[in-house]
Amino acid sequence: MPEAGRTPAPAYERGNTLQYGEANEANQLMGLVAEGPDPDPYAPSGDEEEFLFSQTDRPDEPITAGAPVGPGPDLSRHAIETPAAFKQRLLAQMEQRGNQSREVRAFIEKARRGL
Repeated sequence: MPEAGRTPAPAYERGNTLQYGEANEANQLMGLVAEGPDPDPYAPSGDEEEFLFSQTDRPDEPITAGAPVGPGPDLSRHAIETPAAFKQRLLAQMEQRGNQSREVRAFIEKARRGL
């Protein structure tokens, strides 16, 4: 709430984004919104909630420290496969599609020899 004898700064200014009069309307609407009391601090209802929502014992350590997530954001079942295994899987998928052109079949053969 504004203090008596003190004009609060407007929450919205026209700038380049609001049409003429919209900033004034928004500020008037904001004056109608009452400030509620401060919310009560969270209180866990049991040991499980206290454990789950408590602060960390290591605030300076990233949450993923020590997690075996492998390189990059991929968390699929193929996340930890080697490059050679990836090539094998890709070539097998290409073969399963069937109806490949002569060039694709030649590429698959050449890639298999290169592994």
